[in-house]
Amino acid sequence: MVRKIFVDSRFRDSGNFANFQTTLATPVLHPKCRAYLDNIHIPNLFYTIHGNARHIYIMESWLTNPGTLNEVGHTRKRKIALTIGHYDIQSLAVELATALNVNSYFPPGNLYNVTHSDSTGRLTITLTNGGNNPNVNIWSMEYLKAHKDLWIDHTSSQVGTVVDDDCYHALGFTTGGITDVTYVAPVEGNAHVSILPFHTMYLTCDFGLGSNEDSIGPRGGNILRSIPVNTGFGNMIHDQLQNPFDFISLEPGQLRSFSFALRDVFQREVPLHHGFSFSILLVEEE
Repeated sequence: MVRKIFVDSRFRDSGNFANFQTTLATPVLHPKCRAYLDNIHIPNLFYTIHGNARHIYIMESWLTNPGTLNEVGHTRKRKIALTIGHYDIQSLAVELATALNVNSYFPPGNLYNVTHSDSTGRLTITLTNGGNNPNVNIWSMEYLKAHKDLWIDHTSSQVGTVVDDDCYHALGFTTGGITDVTYVAPVEGNAHVSILPFHTMYLTCDFGLGSNEDSIGPRGGNILRSIPVNTGFGNMIHDQLQNPFDFISLEPGQLRSFSFALRDVFQREVPLHHGFSFSILLVEEE
């Protein structure tokens, strides 16, 4: 015996498109069986820079009255938000330069410039004036998490708070530690710009399907299915069952209420603003 249940997050009881609760109009009684997730359809309208990944963390350093007896060094920390939206490498370079220059603490004339390379797909950050010996430290999220106590600057109004919200993967600056940028030493990103914000998503279920012991995600936690993002922005992601071992074991019982969510590799809810759908196949075990 095979039974099918079709789920669409547009017809949820509560929650949002990506994280929702739903109840079947009629309970589904089932014997011992295997549940397969199939025919997953998700609109790929995920922005390159989105709410969970839009910030960079930097420290600006410079001198006033350089080379004189009145020379003074200054440092300020800044948590900078890029504008949410979909970008290509050219527009991402422009947006990064704009975000860095707006409200910069550097003295007038010390500007950021960001260029892109079509051959490598990487961004390069340059400082355009060396008169005040400007220096920028880009703090990676890995370093920030290990040294949160150092991200303190009572003189800065832009310091913000450290949370897991960086966009370094989108920008192609994915090394750990601190990256230095100076007037004489521009810095190119170590990785290709990533226009797609997600390469894989995970369909999860907090309750209603399975015992939460069948499959473990890359950072722990239970998942029902991994979904590769194999289309570009503006298209549909269609994922169908291909692995015969990709199932959830169910003991005899009934299915009625569920809590489903689409999450990223960090177990964060993905920013989905349109409904997605999938089917559940119940295959009786002999």
